Amino acid sequence: MAHLFLFQQKLYHKLKEHPMREFKQSIDLQLKDIFERNNPAELAAVMTLLSQFDGRPKDTWLQKIYPFEMAFSGDTGTLKVSRTELMDNSLGILHGGIVMLMADTLMGTLCNEVVPAGKRVVTHEMTTYFTKKGTGAVISARADIIKKGSTTYLVTCQVFSDDDLISFATGSFFLIDLPPAR
Repeated sequence: MAHLFLFQQKLYHKLKEHPMREFKQSIDLQLKDIFERNNPAELAAVMTLLSQFDGRPKDTWLQKIYPFEMAFSGDTGTLKVSRTELMDNSLGILHGGIVMLMADTLMGTLCNEVVPAGKRVVTHEMTTYFTKKGTGAVISARADIIKKGSTTYLVTCQVFSDDDLISFATGSFFLIDLPPAR
């Protein structure tokens, strides 16, 4: 429990220095409440989540919650992440929605790596087949673009728990014009 105290102190001092005093006080009260009423497993999950908010810019909020490591080569992409309690369902196994999130994220990001300049893709349709429960420590995936059309890309994705295939997905992605910067 000492590491929880140190984490709380570090976060408290970081927030204390920020100019948004009322906001910091509200967060401090919420954190104290979380530390007082939750068990060690829940606190570990909260710490895992909070540790991703490190001040470095990332592409999306999802990448802060689920820090996927992705790599791309041509029309193939891979994803790897250590499984945490934030990914499990109430049965203590990898949640099917998280598996679909991983597949969709990898397939869409892969497409966006290879689309023509000025274009992006958005998910049009996705089908996911589950073959086995996910109980391993490391979740990985491999996606392959199987067709690049003028308006749609078709992609397949396999998701593994350790080295066991747990899901197979297919997705179609619409090409759209790149939106203006926000």
